[in-house]
Amino acid sequence: MNRWLSAFKNLRFRQKLVLSYLIVILIPLMTLGLYSFNQSKLFLRMQAEQGLRATVSTMAESLNSKMVWYDGIIKSIVSNAGFHKIFSNHYLDLTVMAEDIRNVLEPYFNTVLYLNKEIEQMTVYSKGMPEFGDYMKDKERVLEEAWFNEALKSKQTEWSSTGQAIIAARAFPDIYVNKNISVLYIRLSQNQVLAEIGKSNLDQYGIVISDDQQRIVFANRDTAHSAAADRVASDASDASDTPNASNASNASNAPNSPNAASRDQSLRPEEVVKLKDGLVKIAGVSYIVIQKPIALPGWTLHCYIPVNMIAADAGSIMKATLVVVLICLLTLLVLIWIFSHTMLKPIRHLNKKMIQVEDGNLHVVVHSSAKDEIGELTNRFGHMLNRINELIQEMYQNKIIQKEAELKALQSQINPHFLYNSLSIIHWKAIQIEADDIGHIVTSLSRFYRTALNKGSNVISIRNEMDNIRSYLDIQLIMHDHSFDAVFSIDEQIYEYDMINLVLQPIVENAIDHGIDLKTEGRGCLTIRGTINGDYIAIDIEDNGPGIEPGLMEQLLSAHSDGYGLKNVHERIRLFFGEQYGITIESEPGAGTCMKLLFPKFKG
Repeated sequence: MNRWLSAFKNLRFRQKLVLSYLIVILIPLMTLGLYSFNQSKLFLRMQAEQGLRATVSTMAESLNSKMVWYDGIIKSIVSNAGFHKIFSNHYLDLTVMAEDIRNVLEPYFNTVLYLNKEIEQMTVYSKGMPEFGDYMKDKERVLEEAWFNEALKSKQTEWSSTGQAIIAARAFPDIYVNKNISVLYIRLSQNQVLAEIGKSNLDQYGIVISDDQQRIVFANRDTAHSAAADRVASDASDASDTPNASNASNASNAPNSPNAASRDQSLRPEEVVKLKDGLVKIAGVSYIVIQKPIALPGWTLHCYIPVNMIAADAGSIMKATLVVVLICLLTLLVLIWIFSHTMLKPIRHLNKKMIQVEDGNLHVVVHSSAKDEIGELTNRFGHMLNRINELIQEMYQNKIIQKEAELKALQSQINPHFLYNSLSIIHWKAIQIEADDIGHIVTSLSRFYRTALNKGSNVISIRNEMDNIRSYLDIQLIMHDHSFDAVFSIDEQIYEYDMINLVLQPIVENAIDHGIDLKTEGRGCLTIRGTINGDYIAIDIEDNGPGIEPGLMEQLLSAHSDGYGLKNVHERIRLFFGEQYGITIESEPGAGTCMKLLFPKFKG
């Protein structure tokens, strides 16, 4: 690449100008050639699609209107109070029930069948009812039918197809016990319901209707492009588990028929069902596909036509070619000059600065003397970068200063010398009166504060921190009358390392106050474990108390809560050692709580 650039730079100015013009002229000419070819196909395809979409939309709406009509008939039956009385099976006198069937059900069903020739059968399947011709049958006959079980589970009309007929099923709700007890079954002649497809101009294209489970309900065969539809029919008829395949099983395969087209250009049923609306390519053949939903049954009407059926005629855009050529030439010349002199150079400069910032260099100087939008963008990026640096520095410094101030404020609340002298006097007085328990408490308290204050240092050895906790637990055991056990399991190797002070005592205090003290049965036990895991030190503080509720456990490390100092401890560890360290909580209600501290091996 550098060799080509170097060669171009060494050309004479005239040679560069001629070469540039040649490139600039070739680009629009190639663009216009492709444009003319694609535009001609696009215009014809759009014209064909517009008519096809209108026809498909009309057909889908017509089919949906039919389904709405049939669904209205179904709703009128299942909501009829007289039918509810019959099928709820609450009769005390079977003679009355028989009269209701003859006087209410039979005339109504006869009227519906007479007015709707597409309906081949209407039957109510119920339990414990006498069978009455085709109108009433025992549901034991259809217990294994999918449509029957789906209707019992649904509150809507369930639609399906057998290939020759469209099945509609809907359950009668028992208004007394709110439980489906009977199912209305209606079988529609599929040929009559879908007869309008053959009467429309859609019949010259490939038509497929699929249900919501992507099974084929209908596929026409007598189309100009029946190779695809014929493959749909033949594949569907081979699928033994697809009940609607029978509609396509009678596809004509006569050698002289249009259906004898090459099967290399055919679509499988699953391919047709999964086609997206628009232009698709299957097995090397491009198709225009239009899909419209038939809303009520949840079906989809697919219409597809091979693109090669549309005749190509590019003459309609020949007059526009010259105009477009001139526009492209002028536009390209203007854009090349503008981009090379006013936009590309400052954008490249800004992009280089951004790459440096992306690589982690936040101290890049970003500035532009230009007054246009690119110059403003460059300067604003520079100001934003400076502000980010200031905020980062301010945030971290303030955070560290705040935590250090909190710690020192805590430590400065007690005058160490006065405290130690006072404790020594109390210990001496306790010995004089032979109060050994008081002497032991005072000694433990003195040892606890001596290690806790740590001469004002924020870093303490793990050994001293453990001694501090032992002293604290000695005091707590005496205060609790030794009502719980304290168990230490510490790996001696961790005593070689240091940690920040005053992190274990708040956790131990919480374990006692909110774990051991709240235990209602059995003896409390507090276990402190310290181990080394690779480059990390883990300290677990576990109690066998009642545990922590999940909602509270999520807040302990993210918000200040009364009685819990875990948030401060967690933040101190993360500020000192890094974001990947700190406290994790494991607890189950009734099974105790374990606070896990993780920090790296550290020697201060």
